[in-house]
Amino acid sequence: MLDIKIRVGTSLSELKTISPYEPCVVDGPHFKGTIDIRLKGLNAAQYFEQQPGTSFCIHLHGRFLTSTSTSADDIVFGNQFDQPLCLPRGFFLLTKFAQWWDPGLDLHLQEEQPYAYSPLIVTLNTLHITTTSSDAQQQKDVENDTGYTMQQCDPSAEISQPLLFQENTQLILPRYDTPLSSSKRQYYFSNLENRRQVSIESDQMWIGDFCNGYLDMMNGSIQIPGFSLDVLKYYQGQPLRFICKKRDDSVTYFIIEFSLSKCFNKEK
Repeated sequence: MLDIKIRVGTSLSELKTISPYEPCVVDGPHFKGTIDIRLKGLNAAQYFEQQPGTSFCIHLHGRFLTSTSTSADDIVFGNQFDQPLCLPRGFFLLTKFAQWWDPGLDLHLQEEQPYAYSPLIVTLNTLHITTTSSDAQQQKDVENDTGYTMQQCDPSAEISQPLLFQENTQLILPRYDTPLSSSKRQYYFSNLENRRQVSIESDQMWIGDFCNGYLDMMNGSIQIPGFSLDVLKYYQGQPLRFICKKRDDSVTYFIIEFSLSKCFNKEK
């Protein structure tokens, strides 16, 4: 079992340690909302009971504040490292699987400063987009459709209480009579031109889950079909950062940083 320290912020210089047992409010100049970190074996037991194949989840619920033209291709999410990675033999199997799992993934793990980014609209497993300008009845309908109880919080963000919600991106794809499924949405937005045609607006409320059952953060392991990796054997101490930013690096929306260390039980 590992001891995990989680920090969240809107820049590397403003990261703050958070409790993993409650949503974290992000009140930045470019993103306002909440982020909920769920790690199997640490918290969110009810969520993992409902999602038995999942071991790790980053849940976001907020608005991207856009002062300039921003398309769905501009916002990316992924990992960035400060130093080269110590990669095990056979790691290419994991990279091939990752690119199959996420067709939008731009993967460069052998660089001096390795990174892996994908368009946010592609990499999210589940995504529901609504609008903050809805009237009371519309918001009630959203609560019924998504299973969410929406309550206002400072700073003009909304915190979600229930753990599961339904895929719905019809707000940005009105030409479809019915909402696309998660897999169809990911396939559709794997196309560059389709992403560029969708504008991200400040009144859009994004509710999304980035999750998988391959990363076991609490035990420091990665498991995919035909490949298992004990991360601690190759871990050199640098943190694992998930960064949501603009593709051109002009804006950082939020950063989630995990620092890992072995946990030893001390007997008194």
